[in-house]
Amino acid sequence: MSARHAVESALQRLGVQLATWSGLGLNPVTINRSVLSRDPFASEFRPREKTSRNGRCRLLRTRDRWIAINLPRREDLEMVPALLGGDFHGDPWNEIELRCGKMESHAVLSNAHLLGIAAAALGEVKRTRAAVDLHISPPDDAGTGVKWTHRPVVVDLSALWAGPLCAALLAQAGCEVVKVESKSRPDRSGNLNDAHFQHLNRGKTPWRIDFNSSNERLELMNRLNTADVIVTSARRRGLESLGISPEACCGQNPQAIWIAITGHGLYGENANRIGFGDDCAVAGGLVAYDESRTPEFIYDAIADPLTGIRAAAIAFQALALRRGRIVDVSLSETAGIINSWIESVDE
Repeated sequence: MSARHAVESALQRLGVQLATWSGLGLNPVTINRSVLSRDPFASEFRPREKTSRNGRCRLLRTRDRWIAINLPRREDLEMVPALLGGDFHGDPWNEIELRCGKMESHAVLSNAHLLGIAAAALGEVKRTRAAVDLHISPPDDAGTGVKWTHRPVVVDLSALWAGPLCAALLAQAGCEVVKVESKSRPDRSGNLNDAHFQHLNRGKTPWRIDFNSSNERLELMNRLNTADVIVTSARRRGLESLGISPEACCGQNPQAIWIAITGHGLYGENANRIGFGDDCAVAGGLVAYDESRTPEFIYDAIADPLTGIRAAAIAFQALALRRGRIVDVSLSETAGIINSWIESVDE
């Protein structure tokens, strides 16, 4: 089975889980392969070998292994001289490829992580927590607890792709979703692809707030303390800068389901590590290989939509079982889990 067909098979498996759990007390949600694209109306997905579809992430060979380096932000490009250990002239990617070929992967990655550049070694993340997987068949008592007396309320504090997609699927099931954005720093994905942004946020109630206003931050905390589901995509450091603690909020609101979507996890040594869809897919080993066993990107930022769908399925599961919890869903671990499904099919 090709890598692309295997990913679509994994998508079908996630789709079954999504429809099963969302149908317990809410409207069943269905998805198709178009969810894998930033263009909601696209029918074809074309990988670009060792360069990501947006051209900002590359698969590179170091002396000992393949790595991915992602430079999606302007400040990332400004860090390239520090990453390479000196100034350079010409195309930065040519220089990165040349110098990486002479270095060990740990040296490149350590430097990248120190500078806040998204980078990962191919297959560095393995499936480590079987408990995060879902069972397609729900238990007999699922959805038989206290019935909803209101539409479940979702506070969507996320940005970019995976988090907004998770919240969009919750809205599709009938949840009331409030899309929270900073007045001074709105979700920048709206500038990158307006059609994609609109598609991810349709059916949500927009709410722009001033995070520097104590009154508006208090109103946000009040909403978090009464919400049924909270979706975030900020790293631990980012949440703390806003004065937000998942543990404190869930302590005040024990029935809340907090979906924390990050590149490499909310907890542990990688809690503040930068990660995006393309490099996190590589971290999980979710790549294709050509005839010479050279890795290639499969889809555009594939870890993003797969994580968004998986996070939504877990949220629906928690809603059906009436279980408040903090759910740590990382892009890299999701890629590793999906890759383990693919490997099990190939065995």
